[in-house]
Amino acid sequence: MFSSLPEKFRSHGLKADVRTLLLLRKAMQKGLVRTLGDIYNVLKGIIVKEPTDLGRFTKAYYEYFLQVPIQPGQTLQDAILRSETFAQWKTQFLDEADRDLNDEELVNTFLDQVHLTSYDIKEV
Repeated sequence: MFSSLPEKFRSHGLKADVRTLLLLRKAMQKGLVRTLGDIYNVLKGIIVKEPTDLGRFTKAYYEYFLQVPIQPGQTLQDAILRSETFAQWKTQFLDEADRDLNDEELVNTFLDQVHLTSYDIKEV
């Protein structure tokens, strides 16, 4: 599971190896990972060592887990709007939505769902 994950992060100039997978697996076994947002938070804690790493980390995460490639000079919103993952999500979401949303609102809702976490800050 996730065997190519370290390579994805390394391709973005981040340090990741088999220990990354082992730590992620340990977090999963302890019940710390229930959502994609949880995976994001756990991996961010493992991989991001400097604030300057966060952009590269997020870009690699979106490519690996959401198949949202972000091209140089492209905004996150544009990359999401052009992705197949978003198109599939949007179709399902709009079928259930009770109102019309513009692209910005749709992208923000998509990101809210992607980064949804099961962590309760009061318990952490």
